[in-house]
Amino acid sequence: MPAYLPNTSLTSMSIGLKIFAYAQGRLQDSGKHKDVYYSNGQTSIGPTTRWRGKDLQPHAPKMFTPLAAASLGDARYLIYVDDENILHDAVYKDSEWKAGTLSQYRQGDQIGVRCAPYSKLAAATVTIDSKTIICRVSGDPPLYGTSLTALKPRPGITLEPSRNRESAITPEQSKIFPVVYLQWDTNALAYGQGKTIRPIPGLEEFGLSPHTSLTVVDDGKNLYCFYITNDNFVQMIHVDQGIAETVIDKVVSPTPRSAIASVMPLQQKDRIILFYQVWDTGDSEKVDIKAQTFSRLGGGVHDWQAGITTDLMDG
Repeated sequence: MPAYLPNTSLTSMSIGLKIFAYAQGRLQDSGKHKDVYYSNGQTSIGPTTRWRGKDLQPHAPKMFTPLAAASLGDARYLIYVDDENILHDAVYKDSEWKAGTLSQYRQGDQIGVRCAPYSKLAAATVTIDSKTIICRVSGDPPLYGTSLTALKPRPGITLEPSRNRESAITPEQSKIFPVVYLQWDTNALAYGQGKTIRPIPGLEEFGLSPHTSLTVVDDGKNLYCFYITNDNFVQMIHVDQGIAETVIDKVVSPTPRSAIASVMPLQQKDRIILFYQVWDTGDSEKVDIKAQTFSRLGGGVHDWQAGITTDLMDG
């Protein structure tokens, strides 16, 4: 079982009933850190290997890289940044991991997409012009270093029209751009599409703990958000029409500064998996990544119950 980097970024995704989660390996005795691992017990993701012998590999993930994951059909994409804060991707297809082409993306005379050093990442799969693509999200949010999490758009969660032309999004764009959730500079929960970001109407006074970790899932009708409170507990809320209601209070207490990630299997809307970091038992000072399962027992938005907790590598 790999040893994880303390405060590693976490990301997760699903294909059908299968769930995949990703985390970065921890420092070794040599002072070198290892690869990015995923949750089915495989050794590591080959293209993310940082060291081969004494050689630092080009375009390997930087320490504490942000992570994001999405899928196109059966292909899985893991997105990360290198020491120069350039976006890269590793692609799992035909039973093997290969380096992707994201770092070769051209913008005018510039090759590659450079993120801010503090930027987080989020990714979602959307359909544009009958083509399914992955949209990644990075950049300069209103709160530096805010968590980012993204969903496919649907009526009820997309941005409302605005009178401010500079922050407006067209009806066509709202149907195709992923919806990104993040934290506003007032600590309120905010959302965005395209280049438009603003606090969620009605939740301007719903303050989260500063620089909280947050993650969202959506079943097509109901939006659920997990975040870490000031007293270091994960809270589960339901968000609808400017109202945030508690679903489960004090879900679990992760390590301070733990990232969190969640996923609802595409073919199993009555199940949510939450990933978080905890200290290992004993004196090892290592961290474990846990997976907490939630099950919906009825048809109501509050009919969720926390279930079993397993290690990340148990899948």
